[in-house]
Amino acid sequence: MLSHGAYQISVRFDDLVRLTGSGYWHTDEPEPLPRAHDPWASTSTNSAIMTEPQREKLMRTNLPEPLRVRLIRANLQRAAGRLFRLALTAMALQGTALVAEVLDNFSAPYFSSTNWEEACFFGACEHVVTNGVAKLSVTPSGEHGFAGLTSFRSWTLQEGRTLEFRVDLISSSGDGAVARLIFGVGNPNKYAFCVDKDTIALLKRETEPLQLFYLTNGLPGKAANVKLILSMTGLPQSSVLLRWKILDNNQAGRELWSGSQLDTAAAEPMAMGTDNPPGSFLNMSGRFNISLYHDNAKLLDPAVEIPPQGEATVVFDNAEVLEYASAWMAPPSTAVLLSWPESTAEDQIVIGTEALATDAVWTPWPEPIFKRFGQLCMAAPTTAQQRFFKLVPGTQFMDDFSEPAEPFASRNSWVTRFFDANDASKFSFTVTNGAFRIQTLTNPLDGRVWIAPPGPLPVFRDFAASVDILGFPASGGVATINIYARGTLDSTLNGYAGGFRLNPATIGMWDGSRGIWGPSLTYDPAAHYRLQFSGVGRNLTLRLVNLTTGQIFEQKLTATAFSQGYVTLAVAAEVGFDITVDNFFVTGTRP
Repeated sequence: MLSHGAYQISVRFDDLVRLTGSGYWHTDEPEPLPRAHDPWASTSTNSAIMTEPQREKLMRTNLPEPLRVRLIRANLQRAAGRLFRLALTAMALQGTALVAEVLDNFSAPYFSSTNWEEACFFGACEHVVTNGVAKLSVTPSGEHGFAGLTSFRSWTLQEGRTLEFRVDLISSSGDGAVARLIFGVGNPNKYAFCVDKDTIALLKRETEPLQLFYLTNGLPGKAANVKLILSMTGLPQSSVLLRWKILDNNQAGRELWSGSQLDTAAAEPMAMGTDNPPGSFLNMSGRFNISLYHDNAKLLDPAVEIPPQGEATVVFDNAEVLEYASAWMAPPSTAVLLSWPESTAEDQIVIGTEALATDAVWTPWPEPIFKRFGQLCMAAPTTAQQRFFKLVPGTQFMDDFSEPAEPFASRNSWVTRFFDANDASKFSFTVTNGAFRIQTLTNPLDGRVWIAPPGPLPVFRDFAASVDILGFPASGGVATINIYARGTLDSTLNGYAGGFRLNPATIGMWDGSRGIWGPSLTYDPAAHYRLQFSGVGRNLTLRLVNLTTGQIFEQKLTATAFSQGYVTLAVAAEVGFDITVDNFFVTGTRP
């Protein structure tokens, strides 16, 4: 809650850089994400929504170098019954106006009563403004329950402008008490950011079923003393870029969770429901809403703590609005960025499924996890109609065989295990020019060798692994490159393998006792290929993807011999064997 008297607005340097056009949207090589102007400053508002007397009271300042921030004072005691406004106008590279407004800090109940319209559906509600906060509660009479406050004023979402809503979530009474921050353009249409202690959702329409861009459950979340942010940027071609964040007010605004969604004129893939009718809410006027949803119907979360007819409560403070001009570069593809705090109790990976059900199959998601400003992140393509993700204990490893760079000035070698130890002198293993080359120097005695990543080898249960094949000459004898999984590194061959064989060209799997060859194929030595091998429970899937044409060769197998083990590369070579690989990747769950 903001106190009476003077209010100081601070703008960090990196925020100013973003304001002037060099910001970015979350991105990652496996699924490039759109870049966007990203001024996530620490305040909020809009000059277009002020009366003339209020405009006259504002102090404006240009922002050439160095940055100057003007302190604006307001006195709620002298302004009882009037809208308290805090404004910062920043002139960026091309005279762009940035104005921040505290819509309500809930310090004056009378003022709040003239600013908001109360709403209550499907139960008994309370809307109480006291002690500088707004408390909303609902006790449902049946399924569902809503209590909310909607601003009397409205804002228009315009192309080239970003409209950003913020509110502090002080507390939530438990799992199932869903706090909502909404830009509502008229039921059922709205952009709604929904949060409880283990659920995050981004909603577009309250229909049956709900139309959700994004939904995740089971997070190690936080729903107390956090700031919720919903940002909407108007783009060309009737599109809107939605961005949401959860910041920890107990840790100076540290980012806990964030995500993005592009809403275009076409129908978007949805996590729940279908985008019908298609189209964004660009050029529509909408109102600021903070509300509580009692999820006793389990529409967002299949497991909630609050009793179906028990009271749910949330407490809000500091409703803010920010509006500013935004630059935009069109996205090369569509994806969202999943992010979570780095400080988890143990290493975790992302697993996903396309439907929530008791028999849902959760698969290790084949995308690298990377670190970004204290957050762990993963890109998730939004190509399917719906997908669900959660974190589980697991491990990832990736090697792109790049040359070491400071501060890491050396690399550890991959470890070889030969079926016949005498073959050690007959192979060459070289990392050069950002790739890994494996050759036979002379005719091997056995020709089979495991090549394991450096360091202690983790044991995987469910897994997804891949390696890129950059060069594999078709001359010579029979040659096979494999991904070996759930295995041991001894001559018993206790493990599965999925491989690509030349002379003749085909893919095939080892089930622990025999080789099972799949479809034959026409091999193009000039093309690059990606070998993918995954196992979930008893189900094994092998794919060879031509990265030049996109053609996919696939083989599936059900096997029960092995439930856990190492994941490595393996080759079976004769004289003349020569293969160059890159981008080895594995992600998997722990036993």
